[in-house]
Amino acid sequence: MISGTVIDSRRRYRIRPGRILLYAFLSITALLWLVPIVGVVYASLRPFAETLRDGFIAWPDTLTWDNYRNAWNESDIPHKYWNTTVILVPALVLTLFFSSMVAFVCSRFSWRFNITFLMIFTAGNLMPQQIIIQPLFQFYNHIELPEFLSNSGKLNGSVWGLILIHVAFQSGFCTFVLSNYMKLLPKSLNEAARIDGAGVWKQYWQIIMPLTLPAPSILAASFNDFGKSFM
Repeated sequence: MISGTVIDSRRRYRIRPGRILLYAFLSITALLWLVPIVGVVYASLRPFAETLRDGFIAWPDTLTWDNYRNAWNESDIPHKYWNTTVILVPALVLTLFFSSMVAFVCSRFSWRFNITFLMIFTAGNLMPQQIIIQPLFQFYNHIELPEFLSNSGKLNGSVWGLILIHVAFQSGFCTFVLSNYMKLLPKSLNEAARIDGAGVWKQYWQIIMPLTLPAPSILAASFNDFGKSFM
């Protein structure tokens, strides 16, 4: 009985040649993917003059952090990160908040112009970005703002102008993604909530949104890439 158990365990844990080839292929592929990253880090630690003289693949004479210090000081990276935060955080919060509310109404309730409203709302993303630049420039120049909100006294050249265009341009795509995700949730959740006395806001904020968190998380992670494509 014991010998049979030992034989079965040996058969169970026998390493097959196909599995060895698979592990070898995955390991080699992972190493090949790491080669460019290691090369970039290695080149960044060498003086630029040395790289020009000896090439990228050469034994280094010195390794230094001066390239990182120069990039941090000369590029004014802290100021740029601050500007990005001031624009990105309000735009992200407003876009996801408004988009989720529109998606909730279009996906959880049946009314006459439900699909039409959703199509019109998301159709703006099909318009080429270059078409709206000139009308948007003229529109922003005609809207005046107090001096504490804009250095130019107008919406053009202000932080709020950038936030608004991010919200306006990216809300369509976010609404499309969120509405499709919310449609996967059973409508019996809303019916049960209404029977328990929950209003529309409670259904949206306490029932549907917690179940929809993966979709806003993905949109938030890719939000900056969407903004770069427009800017």
